[in-house]
Parts: sequence; structure tokens; C-alpha cells
Amino acid sequence: MKIIMIIWGALGVVALVFIGLLYSLMSSDTPSSLLQYGARYRRALQITISADGQRVATIQERIPEQSLLVRHLANDQDWRKIPIPPVTKNIRFGLMGHELFIVFHKNETNTDVLAKIDFNIPSKPMEIIHEDRDLSYPVEVSQGKIMARTRLINSNTGKLDNYLSSVLLTENNKSPVSLGDIDPVAPATPSIVDTGFFYFVDSPVMAKDNPSHIRSYALPGGKAPVVDESFVDKTGRPSPFQTNTRSFIGDFKAVRCLKGYITEPNRSPYVYALEIFNGQQRCVLQQVAGFFESKSITPDGNTAVFALFGEAGSRERSPRIVVARFKPQQCEPVSVQQFNVEE
Repeated sequence: MKIIMIIWGALGVVALVFIGLLYSLMSSDTPSSLLQYGARYRRALQITISADGQRVATIQERIPEQSLLVRHLANDQDWRKIPIPPVTKNIRFGLMGHELFIVFHKNETNTDVLAKIDFNIPSKPMEIIHEDRDLSYPVEVSQGKIMARTRLINSNTGKLDNYLSSVLLTENNKSPVSLGDIDPVAPATPSIVDTGFFYFVDSPVMAKDNPSHIRSYALPGGKAPVVDESFVDKTGRPSPFQTNTRSFIGDFKAVRCLKGYITEPNRSPYVYALEIFNGQQRCVLQQVAGFFESKSITPDGNTAVFALFGEAGSRERSPRIVVARFKPQQCEPVSVQQFNVEE
């Protein structure tokens, strides 16, 4: 009996030490590697670039505050801070360089709102496009046609189900049209390709009926894109680490694509790198490495933007925005700019 009590006492001490350590880490002002797991940020940075490659917008989601920072790369010397609703979930530039689509949560009705901000007319109120019980990841697929993702209601529980997901399309404020169910393990903004779209899934074993890393779907009247999966770095390890490839996005023709991957999988924190695809050409972005957050590429594939934390091998987590510009027939970027983001 004494032995059992001693064991339970020791376990209790260990548990208290663990809880205290966890609390001190989460409440500390030192970012450390916990940033990548969201202890200090829900999502450290969201990033999007306008279709003309001239504007960059980012949401810095420090709990409990949130701010939208916008920068015109040719004209602005610093970030412009623009008021947004307090619970903004997603941002995405439309096909017009001055329009930004956002999704925010409305607490009073417990619904999500898809809206549009026009930077050319600062005095113009935000335009409400659609309101639904659950919305995320807006993207303009063609002029005036906006696609967003929604979770479905579980008929047994009557609640939103993370494993039931669909996509809806709204055009010029008309009633949205459902595009059908999609894979629930692809929580990201899709890559639009001609008349369809695709997601990259890093752990397809979670969806046993579809082991593919690329999930392709057709837009109304279109075709699902076919994307070669030979770029995926297989590790042979079980889920969720069966590939070192962590993300894959492409332009509107799937000619230029960006692949984010882990370079040193046995090290913590992970060090990431970016591989660039331009048709049959492949090259690695040599200028920067570290922990990459979100990424975005223009429809023509000539400009890409991504959020970066720290240099390779460094634990420094100060966020930066990196903008890479390309020529149509060249794999390597012709220029790489880096901008600090205010803490």
C-alpha cells in the first residue's frame, strides 16, 4: 500500500511540474518554437497577394487582438493598418488588385460573413456578400464568382461536423450554389486551375477511401485538374509523417507551383525550404529558409508571397513577409524582397 501511495504521489508531483512548465511556456513573452504550434498565435500570420502582384495583405492574429496590415509594394514605405471585425478568419485578394475578400464571425448571430473591402474607395463601407452558419477560405474563381468552404450539419447531432465539408459558390450576390462534398482533411485555400481546383493533403491515410495527396474537383461545367504527384517526398513513415512535403499550391494554369517541405525531419523545430516548379523546371529558393506559415501566388504565377519565421537553424521567430518575383520562362526568381511585420 505504501508503495502504491508513493507512486501516486510521485505521479502527482510530475503532473504538477508538467502543468507548471506548460503554463510558464504558454504565458511567456518569449516566442520560442511554440509559435509554430499556436500557443501564442492561433495562426501566426495569414498572407495574400493581389492578382497584379502590387499589394500584400496579412492578418496578424495575436490573441486576443487582430489587425489587417496592407502594403502597396511600389508606393508604401510601411504597412497600413486597416480596421477589421475582431474575429476575422480568412483573407484573400480577388482578381481585381484593389479588392480583398474576408470571412469574419458574427457573435450575435453565431454566423460567418463573407465580405469585400475596396481599397480604391477607402470611404466605401465593407460589402456583405453572403452570410452562413460556417464559412472559410474564400477565393474568386472568375470575375464576380466567389467560392468558399463550409462545414455541413451532422444529421445525428444537429451540429457542424468537422468531417463533413462542402464548397459553395456565389455570383454577384446571388444565392449560393453548392458544389458538393469535398475531402474534410484539406483545410486550406484551394488552387484554382482553369475550370477546376485542387487541394494538397499531407496525410491522405486519414481518408482511407482516397490515398491521393492531390484532391481535385471540377467547377460547374468544368473539369477537375490532373496534377502529377511525383513531387511528393515519401518517407515511408506512418501518418501523420508519411511525407516531408507540407504544402503545394499553383497558379491558375498549374505551370508555376510552390512546394513547401521539411529539410531536416529529425530536428526540432523543423527547418523548411521552398521548391519552385515552372513547367518541367525545378529549383530551390536559395535566399531564405526557416519556418514558413501561409503562402500565396498570383494567378499568372509571376509573383509569390509567404510568411517566414526565423532563419534556417535559428530559434528567432520574428515574422517577415517575403515576396518573390519571376519571369514566365525562368524557374529562379528575378528578385526577392523581405519586409518585417510589426510585433
